[in-house]
Amino acid sequence: MSTVYKIPTNVELRGPIQNYVQKVDDLLGLQILPFADSFAQFIETEEEDADEGMTAAHVLGTDVKTDERAGSKRFRYKPLHFKEKDVLNEEDILNARQLGTFGQPVDLITQTTKLAKKRAQKTLIRVEWTIWQALGGRLQMDENNVKVDETFDVQEHEVLVDFDDLEDSSPLTEFDTAGDLFDGTGASMEGAIIAANRQTWRLVMANQNDKDLKALDKTMWGNFRFMFSELAKIVEGKCGAILKSYDNGYKKAGAFTKFLEYGDVRIIGKRQMGEPVGNWWRTPSLHIMKGDKPQPGYFVVVEANGKPSTGSVTEVGMSSNPKVEVTGGIYGGPNLDFEDNVIKMKVATAP
Repeated sequence: MSTVYKIPTNVELRGPIQNYVQKVDDLLGLQILPFADSFAQFIETEEEDADEGMTAAHVLGTDVKTDERAGSKRFRYKPLHFKEKDVLNEEDILNARQLGTFGQPVDLITQTTKLAKKRAQKTLIRVEWTIWQALGGRLQMDENNVKVDETFDVQEHEVLVDFDDLEDSSPLTEFDTAGDLFDGTGASMEGAIIAANRQTWRLVMANQNDKDLKALDKTMWGNFRFMFSELAKIVEGKCGAILKSYDNGYKKAGAFTKFLEYGDVRIIGKRQMGEPVGNWWRTPSLHIMKGDKPQPGYFVVVEANGKPSTGSVTEVGMSSNPKVEVTGGIYGGPNLDFEDNVIKMKVATAP
């Protein structure tokens, strides 16, 4: 998405364009692990084991067999804290040219709002990153003196032949077989999500194994390979799953990194009752208060000259070195209530 500024003049001049790398309204991870609020200071889940067996046969007049109660397991870690600020100093405010104009000074309120919006976008990008780390089985981070290493016991399906071996790999069979891992977990392949990036799906669509996808080629297409929509119908017909092509990611130092790397596939099972396999839990922050209690959620703080802003533009000039600081962030982290409802697959390695 891009925003185009047009300068109000009879001179044909196309203004600067701001590129938004992230489509924040289409984050698949947050659809899989939606936001939920926690008022505890830990990300914590306690899961009761599934019941096993069937009701026993009984001989009349004898003692009734006593069933064994299901056990449970507990998962807990400290919430993650994500927070960063943007600063507008005196030169930024006074000498900056308003984008889309020849010489109009920057509008402080507009600029502050724009910074707050960007921080919200970047925070969502961070949230999405943590989700895909968790869905891959490990959330690991060593950044800005913050060290995190949490494991999530997701299932793994190993393919017999990597998908970049077009002649011998069997993508359709592999997806169908992977679904067997959902047996006894409360999840199903019927309605499950299979997610990968476009490069990975291209490998699948180029398959040349006449005992797998190649066998489903339509002769009227000639040498034209599968379209993604056709592939999606085939996979859904075979095992009931829904394909997702997902290429969102983040840009850093000029390089774009996708949340799902080349060859990475994630299968998210469909729960019988329709509940999500987990949530991204928002934990309390002192930046959001209700009464005298901290509240969970995304926060943004605007300060003028190091003090909380009252919303008045004139207060910025009441300092020898005027500045405006916009701080935004969120506390919390991803959690999988049903770890065995997620399957990870590595189908190819980047060349």
